[in-house]
Amino acid sequence: SPLTRALQTYLLVFNNQHHPPLIIHPDIQEVCTEPCDTGRSINQLMIKFPNLCDQLNKMEKTFGDSEWLDKTNPESSYSPKQIKQRAKRFLQWLNNRPEKHIFIISHNLMLKELIQDDSNQRFNLQNGEIRTVEYQC
Repeated sequence: SPLTRALQTYLLVFNNQHHPPLIIHPDIQEVCTEPCDTGRSINQLMIKFPNLCDQLNKMEKTFGDSEWLDKTNPESSYSPKQIKQRAKRFLQWLNNRPEKHIFIISHNLMLKELIQDDSNQRFNLQNGEIRTVEYQC
């Protein structure tokens, strides 16, 4: 997720360790429209996280720097009503990745959407929880 707290979590979790490759994917940002759930521009993130500039540049080239910031426009693919489509799009992207083990840092509502099964069973997740999920396509 490109939200500040997800990037801070990445840096905290992998502090002073070999950092696994970081791919910042806007589809797994939080769903809500509160200020804490709305992203910053790529330029603002580069100022706050200068050691992540390469990854932020890749995100900008791949996803752009504007639409993912707008959650208030109901037509935006990042509006709260689009959570299922975002989760599906992310899982399709994930399915095309060559890695076998991927560490995902995201947010409560999006993680619940990603790991619920077809029965719509909901999961309780705690803040900062690490959970292993096996995804099969």
